[in-house]
Amino acid sequence: MPDINLGSLRPLCKEDLAMVLRWRNSDRIRNSMLSNHIISWEEHQAWFKRLKENDVYLIFEFAQEPVGLVYFTDMEPSERICWWGFYIGKDGMPRGTGLLMGYMGLSHIFDTLQILLLRSKVLASNQVSQAYHERLGFIRENTISDIVRNGERHEVLNYSYQHKNWLGYRSILKNIIKNI
Repeated sequence: MPDINLGSLRPLCKEDLAMVLRWRNSDRIRNSMLSNHIISWEEHQAWFKRLKENDVYLIFEFAQEPVGLVYFTDMEPSERICWWGFYIGKDGMPRGTGLLMGYMGLSHIFDTLQILLLRSKVLASNQVSQAYHERLGFIRENTISDIVRNGERHEVLNYSYQHKNWLGYRSILKNIIKNI
């Protein structure tokens, strides 16, 4: 059971790039992503240089050790909408660590940055991520899209989370984490 006080978020920095690339290219993470190709070091560095000013990439630390990444992209400041993604990169983390990372990410985007609508895409075949989103309080939308990976078509489910729902659910989620 993770102690909620042992989790923290900090901005992604250049020194994190090798670690994040290892995480992202691992089979466990890569096969859950919308784009699942192996990323080269050069491609990874170019991605880091292209990050937009209003994209937010945060390293999730547990007990002062970097273990995951949570990020918010395609922010529309005037409408206060963005997309999110995440992963626990380190294997063997205590049960509930991912939920704690999600809680902290949601707190950051809704409480600190005051986003009104958070959106997410999940592969329809990724039932673990679907359950994770729903446990955090995301609502599955009726819209479904497709992507092509390795020449095969995959369904993608859309999820959303409204700020007003977070206000009512954050204390419930915090208690869930404390009782894992």
